[in-house]
Amino acid sequence: MLLAAALAIWFGHSLGTRALWSPDEGRYAEIPREMVASGDYVTPRLNGIKYFEKPPLVYWLTAGSVRTFGLNEWALRLWPALFAVLGCLAVYGLGTRLFGPLAGLLAAGILATSPLYDLMGGALTTDMPLAVLITAALGAFLLVVSGPPGRLRRCALFAFYVAIALAVLAKGLIGILIPGMVIGAWVVMLGEWKVLREMRPAAGAAIVIGIAAPWHWLVGVANPEFAHFYFVHEHIERFLTSSHGRYQPPWFFVLVLLAGMFPWSAFLPATLTAIAKSWRERRAQRETWFLLLWALVPFAFFSASGSKLAPYILPALPPLALLLGRRLADAWRGPARLPAAAFAALLVLALSLGIVIAAGPLIFADRESFGRAATYLGASLYWIAAALCLMGLAPFAAFLGARRSGTHRVAIAVLLTCAAGLSLLLHNALPRLDGLYSVKATAAALRERLRPGDEVMTYEAYYQDLPVYLQRRVTIVGWTGELLFGSTIENTRAWMIDEAALRRRWREPRTIYLLANVARAKGFSLPQPSCLLHATERIALHVNRKCLS
Repeated sequence: MLLAAALAIWFGHSLGTRALWSPDEGRYAEIPREMVASGDYVTPRLNGIKYFEKPPLVYWLTAGSVRTFGLNEWALRLWPALFAVLGCLAVYGLGTRLFGPLAGLLAAGILATSPLYDLMGGALTTDMPLAVLITAALGAFLLVVSGPPGRLRRCALFAFYVAIALAVLAKGLIGILIPGMVIGAWVVMLGEWKVLREMRPAAGAAIVIGIAAPWHWLVGVANPEFAHFYFVHEHIERFLTSSHGRYQPPWFFVLVLLAGMFPWSAFLPATLTAIAKSWRERRAQRETWFLLLWALVPFAFFSASGSKLAPYILPALPPLALLLGRRLADAWRGPARLPAAAFAALLVLALSLGIVIAAGPLIFADRESFGRAATYLGASLYWIAAALCLMGLAPFAAFLGARRSGTHRVAIAVLLTCAAGLSLLLHNALPRLDGLYSVKATAAALRERLRPGDEVMTYEAYYQDLPVYLQRRVTIVGWTGELLFGSTIENTRAWMIDEAALRRRWREPRTIYLLANVARAKGFSLPQPSCLLHATERIALHVNRKCLS
């Protein structure tokens, strides 16, 4: 209970401190908002257009939060934070059962302070729910295969299939595929074929179908075009092709993992190498090898995919945290020792990152994106750089002291403290970037003026958070993007228009507001009359009225 309370504070303390960021948070907030407004919880819609890229679990949970707590950033991010807490508790419980309470506690701490996991716990996306449901499923599987027959084992088996079904409702067939590949690889590697019979696959399939199939059937009946887009375009083509515009090189997730589990990633090479050396004893260490496969399979799968985003490997972090937790627990108790090379690598990497970030405004002076971010961050940039330098120096000094004391307890405690401090600094700095990733300030200026019957347009862009903050659909000029499919199967000509239609409407007597990206609209001449009402570094807000002198 103390751990749950601490985790709730850790993941909940900053949920409402920053604006919704586009595109992901705006998208996953607007769809539930429209569900609540329309009462249609079967067909997801984005800006009034059918949107079939993801199944509805996150939409439903978020809609429930909005109905309960209102439409605000805290309520919208509540469920990702709750899932993050549950994921850490699951890691603690599983680590305690497999390796002891200390290993479980350290694993939960490692996971909570890993930057990728920590930041995604405060972001409204489908990635954290998927990762935690996969954690629940594979953790339950381990309880089934390692526990004695009885009530706990039966409950774990039931929980395994329920978690699989909910994972499918969270992000699609990947919720079956990743656990299936991990379990399949483990069964083949260890020859554990009898496990397949113990899992009662027929009963399990009935549970998964009973939970996950009804929505797929209902949405397919209501929307005949759903099946091909959802199963072919969003599952098969997303993996095999780069049609979604998210191509990255095969080694992309190596960098993501190094940064996403920093500083703990410095200890991964030695930990994984030690496990690999135990290949001949793998049957005696079958839980350890299961955790290793649990980490490697999603990492390899998404590395081979034609579509890559950093949060995709979130399911690999819980098993890595468990393996690291066991390693650190052994070092805490002694006489096992942590490798000097890991502390040296952490020292070099942390100091290098800190110096590069501090000198970034000079080193990357020709890169406009870094310059804008540095401007928004202000002094926070240098606090983060200082924290990184301390992240390298303090654990290294504690490690040198451990040579005299014979224990690594101080070094591990310093690592946890520094990791937590860096996370808090990052959370404090993120709201400063709202101007780069959100139109909340412009939307606030616009809401003061909006009247019934007014029209809001966006030029050659769709700001995903704008409809959320305005609580209304917007008209999009000269852009289709991810709304292309929905706009081809419905009549959206009233609010998906071209520039010619914009110029015709601009002369109408009703009030029209237009948001345009400052850089993108440089060659665009506004029809007259027009007046600039509000401007940020990125967005300009115009109205089809003459300015009052």
